Amino acid sequence: MKKLLLISTLMISMTEFALAISYQTMEYKPKGKNYVLNNSSAVYGYIPSTSGDAVWIFYGRRNNSEYFLTCILVSKSLEQRLPMIVLRYIGNNVASPKMKEIKSIDEIKAIIQKTIARALDQQYKNKLLIEGALMAKDSSYQRGHCNTNWWMPEYYYDYVPAFSKDTTNGILTNKIDDKSFPHLGYVTDQLSKFNYHHDLKALAKWPDKVMGGSGFERYRYVFTSEPIKTDQGYHNRNDSCFFMLKKISISHGKKYPKFASVSIFGWYATYCNFFASDLQKKVFGNPLWVTEGCKKDFDNLKLWSDFAEIKRKDIPQYSNGGYFVISISDGHVNTIFPKQINEKEEKLQVIQAGGTTGFLPLIESFNFEKTDVKHYLYLGYLKK
Repeated sequence: MKKLLLISTLMISMTEFALAISYQTMEYKPKGKNYVLNNSSAVYGYIPSTSGDAVWIFYGRRNNSEYFLTCILVSKSLEQRLPMIVLRYIGNNVASPKMKEIKSIDEIKAIIQKTIARALDQQYKNKLLIEGALMAKDSSYQRGHCNTNWWMPEYYYDYVPAFSKDTTNGILTNKIDDKSFPHLGYVTDQLSKFNYHHDLKALAKWPDKVMGGSGFERYRYVFTSEPIKTDQGYHNRNDSCFFMLKKISISHGKKYPKFASVSIFGWYATYCNFFASDLQKKVFGNPLWVTEGCKKDFDNLKLWSDFAEIKRKDIPQYSNGGYFVISISDGHVNTIFPKQINEKEEKLQVIQAGGTTGFLPLIESFNFEKTDVKHYLYLGYLKK
């Protein structure tokens, strides 16, 4: 049986070091437990070479019980940059489908060669560092701010004092029906239950914390006297107070009054999934998925083959190697931001929107003791 058909060498230059990979196309029938047969079409293995300073990787096609393989000799210095989880993905999602379409071994070898070069390329890491730093400065992702990239209205409804005795609409002298503000009625109802009346200031001029509450549940958001309890202007009033809803313009990146954010979302909104989606778009050209909120995204990611789950302790290996890593729970999502080379787990930074928008240590971005957090390596770009 012919052992060697073609040998070629690909040189990859990187800022950290220069690496050499030798590619050999040959006929070979693999043996042993280190090989995995996938759908009777692709086989790959990961075995130290006899010299001890390289790793052999095999990708193959079965035809009449013969395995035609691209054998790749990788230097030991590169072994951590091409971990098994990446090789397995290339075998299952790149090599195997292509081997069903292409008969030429040389074509298969060229595809695998380009795929591995793409896995070693730092361009997406570099884009993440550049675009992430810019997005961290964008106020539109801060809590309760207007972000018109995500259908948020460039206006809100303020409660302006109205000197009227018309009680047809309760505390209001007019009525607004606006689908962009589905929780406006709830805010109005809570304001009507509030004990303190002041008919000289529009509600947006009141202290922002006059509407208390936190979390995702709407019922937690109620008006509270705490921010105004020492201000006599809000006390000892016997007259009735009415308001008129008035549309107030607001521009992208500006902060809504807290009650306005609640009237839009039903809670004092944070935008972690919007931030993660827009960051993905800037890095890869498109979001990696269509977000449906963290809870659904958390359930969906584990079902998609382009995302490989990894352990938290292994994140530095992948993020330092240029791979794109996402951390997600059912209530929050962020992206690993590898600022330094060879960063340790306890020093890892994330970039996110949320209670804190911008950079935050990974260990502070979730309550790991009480929250189920998953970490995913995105590898879908290797199929390009």
